[in-house]
Amino acid sequence: MSANVLDIRRLSNFRFFLWFALVNAGIVALITVTSLGNALPALGLVVLLGSGGCVLSLLLSRWLAVKAHSINLIDGEKKAMQADDLAWLVDDVKDLSAKAGLKAIPQVGVWTGPDANAFATGPSHKRCLVAFSEPLLEQMTRAEVRAVAAHEIAHIANRDMLGMTLLQGVINTFVLIVVLPIQVFRLGNLFSDRSSFAIELLMRFGKFLVAAILTFIGSLVVKAFSRRREYRADAIAAHLASPEDMRSALEKLGRLSADETEEPPQSQAAYAVFKINGRGLMELLSTHPALEKRIDALEEGTYSGKVIRSQTADKEANQLS
Repeated sequence: MSANVLDIRRLSNFRFFLWFALVNAGIVALITVTSLGNALPALGLVVLLGSGGCVLSLLLSRWLAVKAHSINLIDGEKKAMQADDLAWLVDDVKDLSAKAGLKAIPQVGVWTGPDANAFATGPSHKRCLVAFSEPLLEQMTRAEVRAVAAHEIAHIANRDMLGMTLLQGVINTFVLIVVLPIQVFRLGNLFSDRSSFAIELLMRFGKFLVAAILTFIGSLVVKAFSRRREYRADAIAAHLASPEDMRSALEKLGRLSADETEEPPQSQAAYAVFKINGRGLMELLSTHPALEKRIDALEEGTYSGKVIRSQTADKEANQLS
């Protein structure tokens, strides 16, 4: 490996899926043993329903993102717009991808929108997309755009999209399994000779309430995971580009966000979690930490030393020892 390539400590796809399978198997086994007896086939179907949609969304994520944002690809299969004016952006993405150790170059795209933002998506390193909004490209310097690109490439290198998908799949499965007994009792009441409308309403409300509470708690877990990955992507981007450029980009995003009055279209809302600058009412309910905290973390080195190491630094350390 080249001395200029960062060694990003990331999990392989196999380990991600192994972790996902083990957690789901543990949930199924625990509930089967403790409460549902021989309901294993039904639980298997619930796992498929809870996780299947998330996995399908991940597999289609690149295509869906292009459609949702009306993205013009400047380097990819469709070549929807000429790459001449933005050749520098494609070159920077290629360079940063090589430094991050990616074996394939992400597609690069640009979309028209009210907010200055960027995001990465895709099911794997070989099928990923990095997209930038026109306001971001127009109002940031090339060094700042490069830092933003480095942040998004860090998400790809870390397989954050896969991690988010599997985590959401586990939570969906857990919610479905917990409400499964209520659904079983509902069916029993409906097909019983002494069925009760009052009991049906009570169990329907109970199912809704339990599912709503568990889904809300699960969303907090997903958002906490997302915020942690944002810190990690910032730290890696500071190494791929420079700490100064990464800080400058975050500060510029803060100023641009304060000036924005128009909300992005609802069709783009699902991709807020993958954008460099997310919006939320308060941090606990947001997919992104406050920009001030992200800047402080960069200055203090709170995350950078723990998540990546430079091959050059390793070589120098070996020579000193």
